[in-house]
Amino acid sequence: MRTERKTGWQGVDITAHMPEEELEALEELLRRDSAVEDAGDCEVLRTLTFDFGGGIEADVKVCNGDTGPWVDSVLFEHGDEVQVLEPSDMLAGEYPFEHPDGRKFNLEIKAG
Repeated sequence: MRTERKTGWQGVDITAHMPEEELEALEELLRRDSAVEDAGDCEVLRTLTFDFGGGIEADVKVCNGDTGPWVDSVLFEHGDEVQVLEPSDMLAGEYPFEHPDGRKFNLEIKAG
């Protein structure tokens, strides 16, 4: 996966370009309306980690659920959870994280 990182006065933006085939396979998994049979409930099926610098990282995880897989997105500072976004059923798109001190850490995942 190729990433582009831009730092501005309000925060950091990362654009992640996933290979189209890989992104489509994960999106297809997320379209399921039932759990992945050989994985446990809430088991992480895939983790993508993005480093914003300065001890700030984001994990975007595709997790198994009883009504189908879902996306869990979490912002960390030095390993401590600082924000959790609402669960999603799509991987591609924007993840607008905001640190408690007001800094913004925006992540966009797209094909390419």
